[in-house]
Amino acid sequence: MESIQDLVTLLRQPDVPRPSAQIKQLTSEFAPQDSELRSQLASSSSEEGSDLASELATGLFRLAARSIPRNAESSSRKIDALPEDIEISTFALRLARNIVAGCQDLQDIFWRRIEILDPVLSFITAFAQVHDEIYRPLTRAAVQLLSNLLMANEKVQAAFWARYVDKGSAELGETQLILRLLASSDHGTLVATMLILLTCCRASHERSRQLATSSVCRPVLEMLLSILEQSFRDFAEATHDASSSPIEELDELSSMTYSLFSHLFARQLFGPMLINVTPATSQDGDEEFVPHNPVNASQRTLLGLFDAYIYAGAEDYGSSLQTESSQDFTDADALISTFVRLGTHLRSAMTQLPRQASPGSGSSEGAVSSNPSFDARTLIGVPQAIVLLVQCMSEWMVLSSKRLDEAKEEGISSTDLKEPAVLAGCYLLDRKRQLAKEGLRSVDLDSADPLANQDLDPDDPIGVAISLLREAAVVFPAESPFKNSNPQNAAPSSTIPTEAPEGHVLSHTGTSSLLAQSSAAAASQLENAGGPGKIAFAYLKRELVRFVGIVSFVEARGASNADKAGVRDVQDYVRAMGGLYVVLGLTQLDELNPYIREHAVFAMRNLLAGNQASQDMIARLRKVDDP
Repeated sequence: MESIQDLVTLLRQPDVPRPSAQIKQLTSEFAPQDSELRSQLASSSSEEGSDLASELATGLFRLAARSIPRNAESSSRKIDALPEDIEISTFALRLARNIVAGCQDLQDIFWRRIEILDPVLSFITAFAQVHDEIYRPLTRAAVQLLSNLLMANEKVQAAFWARYVDKGSAELGETQLILRLLASSDHGTLVATMLILLTCCRASHERSRQLATSSVCRPVLEMLLSILEQSFRDFAEATHDASSSPIEELDELSSMTYSLFSHLFARQLFGPMLINVTPATSQDGDEEFVPHNPVNASQRTLLGLFDAYIYAGAEDYGSSLQTESSQDFTDADALISTFVRLGTHLRSAMTQLPRQASPGSGSSEGAVSSNPSFDARTLIGVPQAIVLLVQCMSEWMVLSSKRLDEAKEEGISSTDLKEPAVLAGCYLLDRKRQLAKEGLRSVDLDSADPLANQDLDPDDPIGVAISLLREAAVVFPAESPFKNSNPQNAAPSSTIPTEAPEGHVLSHTGTSSLLAQSSAAAASQLENAGGPGKIAFAYLKRELVRFVGIVSFVEARGASNADKAGVRDVQDYVRAMGGLYVVLGLTQLDELNPYIREHAVFAMRNLLAGNQASQDMIARLRKVDDP
């Protein structure tokens, strides 16, 4: 204790020298978790009239303020602190970091003096300093101190959240400290900041909810998603290039960030987050001529994370909430509504892409029609987002079905299975079938024309999926894996097929010269604008037809009457929308989609099973022998 008292006495002096040696010695003494010196300091702080710990906190924080150069606030140019001042400030914060580790009494005492540190936090997290390597050790020490102050201390966590996340401090203004720290390029600073967020959110559902839903926290969410996206990109590059950033660091950072989002997913906050980061629909002044894009990079990254979470099993989904709260299906509803919104936008946009002119349109034969006013930039990232949405829904429905089957094998009734992830997956499936039943009211089931309803604009998941498949098949038709040797502009009648690969016969599938022309024009228009290309739409078709197959599946034995009725509604609705022909057309071989044929066959099997009307419609396509 004498060494602490000596340091406090030294720190009381008006012109404090640089007690580097004393601070370094104490820092090492406080380093062990079971430090006897820490216990003695904590005990002395509880004695009546003793304020040694409080004086130590005040002295160390004031010493840390040496990192702020004089006239830095009033100067219009960047003024750097002296290296020796930055060094002593770093030593002071490292000592404070070690002192408060694992001791609530000392955490409380040092937190009560935190306002002294606000000018330091404001200075070192300003844009000019946060990217300057000379300040990195100091910034890292400061954020590690904050992390240790919060550990296992709910009182300090609540005060920290209110001061630096929810309302902000006077020194930092409206810019959140967390947001400033996340802007750092230093790995150690980012990891400690991520630990702060994990500590605060894991201990409180309310703080988790604020991070996910609050407009104040939206910039933090977007920054976290941006960091994770960049981290994955860097990690992918590092696996191929040993000279790039160390994989260990990238793994640690991305793992902690994913842990934070997994925690939020487990709290059933995916849906609110997806809505919170939705792009604004209005455009301001200078952005008047920038086309509105209905999806952004933050949403795509969030969807990718949730897809990975569901694929991993979602074991802890809803487990931390009360039983009555686990019936919240906000996440499932958000997936459905976002899919319908983006699908409707994409379907409308695809009708404006170049395509073969329809008969009777007045255009010359072989012309490729398009809308010259269409801006392909409005489609940037949209097909990719829809693919992720469909994957999330499909994986969730398959996951719940798998868990139900496992429960049956264990003798557990489906009504007794209260697992939140299973309940949400079942709701997702039932909701789609219910919306298909409602969609049946808007179609003409008695029409003799099987394509009578294909021009409708559905606003339900099944209808949107079928209409998207129809448009994608027209704009980007299947490409045969067996090429012909025609010149590029040769007439279709002069086709000279190549020899069939061994064990195969020549296929009649693929694109005609006119369809190939429209497909190339559409792809060129999209790619020239930075939008999605043919590969994106190939993935889209594959996932959509797989989705239709899953929703229309019901077990032949043991299925409930409600499930059978729901599947029948889906079958009738798809048939009324002309979807049977669309799905049947996807059974062609497609070079860009090697496995789409299998998904389409599975979907056709489910759409026809037990439905005589649908079977009769397909039967009419059989070739009639000449008399």
